[in-house]
Amino acid sequence: MRAIFNVASAAVLLAAGMLVSTTPAAASTPHSTESATWTMVDADQHVCGRPSYGKPNTYVLAGVYGEWPRLNTGVRNLPAGSSSSGGIIEAGSTEGSDTTLGMVQLSLGPAPAGVYIAEVWASDGTVTQAVPLTITYREDCN
Repeated sequence: MRAIFNVASAAVLLAAGMLVSTTPAAASTPHSTESATWTMVDADQHVCGRPSYGKPNTYVLAGVYGEWPRLNTGVRNLPAGSSSSGGIIEAGSTEGSDTTLGMVQLSLGPAPAGVYIAEVWASDGTVTQAVPLTITYREDCN
């Protein structure tokens, strides 16, 4: 039942996010973006997990605008014991400041209480861009 709730919640977030235009923020780019015709959007995302349990099987969003080929996505720099199987944003384009959102799977393992900064990334195979993801471990996650 919990997995169904997480997928349903992610679908609602995705649908809601598609209704909102977002102004793109600068993305961290380990490779040159001179040939990129797309840009990742920093959605200022936060995830909360309990120190003794983490937060298994959840999703964050990867937003892009412009014109792009198929993009692979994932989350990197996660706390030890956490993982991301990533996701895909199919080839597409947007107009103006519209943003397309893709869902990125991740599972947070148990970790000491505190704040961790990971990165949601997207790559077209030549250019990789990333935006920050704040992960907070505390007992009172809602």
